[in-house]
Amino acid sequence: MWFQGTLAVKAVNGRNGPFNVAKLHLEIGEFAIKHPLIQQLDEGRYPVTADVENIFIATRPANGASISELAVWTRDLQIQSDEAQENSDDNDPLMAPGLVEEPEDEIPDPPAPVASKDEPQSADGSDLHPTSDGDAEPDPDSEVAKLFGDLAQAVLARQPVKLDPASGLMRKQVAYLKANGFRFKSTDKIWLPIIE
Repeated sequence: MWFQGTLAVKAVNGRNGPFNVAKLHLEIGEFAIKHPLIQQLDEGRYPVTADVENIFIATRPANGASISELAVWTRDLQIQSDEAQENSDDNDPLMAPGLVEEPEDEIPDPPAPVASKDEPQSADGSDLHPTSDGDAEPDPDSEVAKLFGDLAQAVLARQPVKLDPASGLMRKQVAYLKANGFRFKSTDKIWLPIIE
């Protein structure tokens, strides 16, 4: 069933670094929500249209206690605006940093090997190897290639990128893109290079 509402996204810090949590405010109630799109958004409030599949009670650990809350699974979540409005529920105890469970989908990777001085490098320091047609492609052992796989060449060429939430590296990919001059266009669910 489709509903109009607001998605409130808050950035919090966890043991593996920053991540986002969200509440979905619909005309039928307020719900906790986990969705791959949430990790790509900046903190704030977004107008959304949500196709609700299931409403259930979710329980999560928080500081040695257990919190139960209404949660929602969605078939689809469409962001209606690329501009986030400022969050107004900073005092919401369920959005407080100490009361959220960090997703355990990622384990820190070992540091990337340092490239030698005589190998060509991209602006971010990753190795490049020329192809037969003169284009550069990332070295398969570079940080960018390990992080983005088949998308690495598009990232290094500063082309639009759509992330795959199934990769298990979403938070690291988002952090890399933000740090390297990309912004998320939430209405199209795509990362675009910032043109200055």
